[in-house]
Amino acid sequence: MFKSIDYKRFFISFFLISTFVGVTLVNLDTASNLFNNTQSFIANNFGWLIVLCANGFLIFCIWMAISRFGEIRLGGTDAKPEFNFINWIAMLFSAGLGIGVIFYSVAEPVSHLSSSALFEEGVSFNERATLSMNLTFLHWGFHAWAIYGVVGLCFAYFAFN
Repeated sequence: MFKSIDYKRFFISFFLISTFVGVTLVNLDTASNLFNNTQSFIANNFGWLIVLCANGFLIFCIWMAISRFGEIRLGGTDAKPEFNFINWIAMLFSAGLGIGVIFYSVAEPVSHLSSSALFEEGVSFNERATLSMNLTFLHWGFHAWAIYGVVGLCFAYFAFN
């Protein structure tokens, strides 16, 4: 069972991750400041790139679906689906959307709306609400599913074909 593990690579990775977690736990305040500053830097300087990439993933998924590549059958030409379309949609909905519909559909926009970090001083309630909903749609809408879809498609294609 463990013959395929590269022990050298495993233990180097284990050591590096354990060291990082240990240093972080010992210096919680410093780590918190570092992570908050890093997150702010990325959001302020590369937020446009994240949105652009999400749009790219969505366009790529649409292109894959309508191009000749949308006809590729995972599992080979003779493969039969394990689940029918209705069951597949039900599993997708219950696994992926369940938590979003029940909890985050309300919690995320309210959290964005109440955040002082997202808005400049004097921004109207309507502008705050619009940005809050736009961020929620980006996180839970077609863009997020396109990112999941591209990653899942890569795994599925190479695992089953």
